[in-house]
Amino acid sequence: MNAFLAKSNGTCLAQHTQDVLQAVKELHCKQSKKFPDEWWEVLDYAALLHDLGKIDPLFQAKLNKRKLTDEATEIPHGLLSLFLFNPEELPFSDPLFAHTVVSAVA
Repeated sequence: MNAFLAKSNGTCLAQHTQDVLQAVKELHCKQSKKFPDEWWEVLDYAALLHDLGKIDPLFQAKLNKRKLTDEATEIPHGLLSLFLFNPEELPFSDPLFAHTVVSAVA
């Protein structure tokens, strides 16, 4: 995962994902009593999955300031992320939580 960039400043996708997960953890520490545990699990999954689409070669080429082809059309990374996981396989007791992850990722 380190080979993929997440940001134009050179931040790799793995580091960016770790940073977002850390931010969720810090928020959880400060606000844990206000929300049920499963809500935090939903937020963890959303943080983990939200930028998967950035592995797209066109997105990577853009961040690396390269052009692949004239005809290539970039798919927005949030939309592409939705095709890289199956919401039905998320471990939530309520299907609404999986829908929430999908909404957060897109």
